[in-house]
Amino acid sequence: APREVDVSLAVRCLLRGQILTSYNKNFDFGRFLNFPPWSLGNNPESECIMLAASNVSDIPRAVHADGTAFPSLKASYDYLCPNDPAGIKGNQTHRALKDAEMAGYVLLALYEMGMYDIPEVEE
Repeated sequence: APREVDVSLAVRCLLRGQILTSYNKNFDFGRFLNFPPWSLGNNPESECIMLAASNVSDIPRAVHADGTAFPSLKASYDYLCPNDPAGIKGNQTHRALKDAEMAGYVLLALYEMGMYDIPEVEE
């Protein structure tokens, strides 16, 4: 397998200057993506997909230990993407690649509803 340093360098090069987000951005960037080996903190960030999905009142919420309630990625995907464009129904293994794909489809559904702004990348 490739060395971690080589993979993280390739990822940083691929994403350099791109606008980044995730589903639960505070968790992903605050604990992992802004720190070594990824160190993606120099990239511009966009709105958190989970917070945007929270504006859709019909998506069920998961209540956390601190009392906050947000829709899970799966709940958002199931509600916003009933045609299952990622092909995960009955086969969700909670792997990073499928989670990223589901988050992308949730983002696109929110964008099409006018509930997510996709900023332009400055060149």
